[in-house]
Amino acid sequence: MPSPPAGPAPTLAAPGEASGARLLRASGIVAGGTLASRILGLVRDSLGAAYFGAGWVYGAFQLAWLLPNLFRRLFGEGALASAFIPAFARAMRDGGKEAAGRLVAAIAGALLLVLGLLAALTAALALALPPSSIVPLLREAAAAGLVLRLSALFAPYLLLVCLYALATGVLNSRGRFFAPAIAPAVLNLVWIAGFGALALSPPSSLEEGASLLALFVLAGGVVQLALQLPALRTEGFLVRPRLDRREPEFRRVLRDMAPIVLGLSLVQVNLVVDQVVAWSLVSPGANTYVYLGNRLLQFPLSMVGMAAASASFPTLAGRAAARDLEGFSRAFGRTLSFVVLLAAPAGAGLFALAGPITDLLFGHGRFGPEDVREAAGTVAMFGLGVPFFCAAQILARAHYALGDVRRPVRIAGVLVAANLALSLLLVRRLGVAGIALATSLGSAANCLLLARGLRARGDLSASPGLGGSLLRSTLGALACGLAAFGVHRVCAGLGLLPSVAAAIAAGGAAALATGLRSGALRDLGEALSWRRRP
Repeated sequence: MPSPPAGPAPTLAAPGEASGARLLRASGIVAGGTLASRILGLVRDSLGAAYFGAGWVYGAFQLAWLLPNLFRRLFGEGALASAFIPAFARAMRDGGKEAAGRLVAAIAGALLLVLGLLAALTAALALALPPSSIVPLLREAAAAGLVLRLSALFAPYLLLVCLYALATGVLNSRGRFFAPAIAPAVLNLVWIAGFGALALSPPSSLEEGASLLALFVLAGGVVQLALQLPALRTEGFLVRPRLDRREPEFRRVLRDMAPIVLGLSLVQVNLVVDQVVAWSLVSPGANTYVYLGNRLLQFPLSMVGMAAASASFPTLAGRAAARDLEGFSRAFGRTLSFVVLLAAPAGAGLFALAGPITDLLFGHGRFGPEDVREAAGTVAMFGLGVPFFCAAQILARAHYALGDVRRPVRIAGVLVAANLALSLLLVRRLGVAGIALATSLGSAANCLLLARGLRARGDLSASPGLGGSLLRSTLGALACGLAAFGVHRVCAGLGLLPSVAAAIAAGGAAALATGLRSGALRDLGEALSWRRRP
């Protein structure tokens, strides 16, 4: 494929002078695709809980999924985008499409070489290791063999998800959000089709079913990447990968990625620790409760926190590159206000309705009442951390846009150790719910330390109205939680689905009424009525 044609350096499609309304509109596009993905993800997880239950087979599937999921979070939602987008903006500014195309080609070549080798090594190691080598950790010989087999099947996903992340960074920087946002929903559709195949042709055992499902997940990764290719071709960035270490911005991307990968790796270690502690100190398969609780946490986190971070980061990076720090502070404040305004009530509602929501979504098939009770406690504790998990996405992106990639790493390193200690303490008192509570408390501390780091910068002006917006968000969260809990109690006799639906509607209405005077909601209204001009 030819390199993109040379030409004058155009502005990014997500321009540095974008209004708060345009940022929110971009966030809405990402959030819409993410909403579809999360709804399908809940369907997928409900099918998984019903088919496998909370035993060691589904627990082993989740342990094997930890590595590819780690790469998805590190690169698909973190380090690659955080380091690449500012570099892409500088390349477009200084050299136009030709320079930006060379950067994309160099990054793609490096990913193919390094991650292709890593995927092959992972698969070979998983197939060569005897199951007895990890039995002491898992306490189940059959589980050890299944984890290794599934790890080999998942290995190619490491490369697929990182190439998808690179395509997403290019398209988001060019103002194209739909294809990257809808691809995870398609992945979930393929995953759900796997359960359809299991139903039409039942395997001889749950272990065999887990292996077949892993193949569908891998196929979904291929489709997810393929969906980005037409938009890349339209933008002129469907380039031939090549190895070129001399490219200046390529070296800078690698330099910036290193501390970001380390910082995000430390954060993601918490998720690994959570599942291993649950399996080891509670029971084999108890990590499924952590997984399902985290999946419900991911619904507001992805739809609000990550969507807003993906949509606003190109603008934050552009303003920082142009040294427009007043505009940076204004865009950062609007985005953070909007995120917390939505995330705080979402977390309160999740806490208030943890039991009925868990029962409604997962209380089927092999997932019994005791499983529902354990998972609900985990959901409630994760619900407390929703606003902090979401706000941390914006706070970290602000540091990255300003070129400060080391402070988040230092903070993450301290909090990983603190989270492990707190998890070990609380799991003995609260069971699996204690693990989730430790993670939520760690996220709150992460937000406070990241915010303190931004406030310490003397070259940033204060974001106007941020304090008042955060106060309204807190009041909205209280109103949402109380209304949702009360309405569910009143409507419990109507049945699980009607009572949960009524409670969610009541909680949302209460939060909306409390936040009507918020500037973030005014920006949202402007975004919904905005029309693109030629």
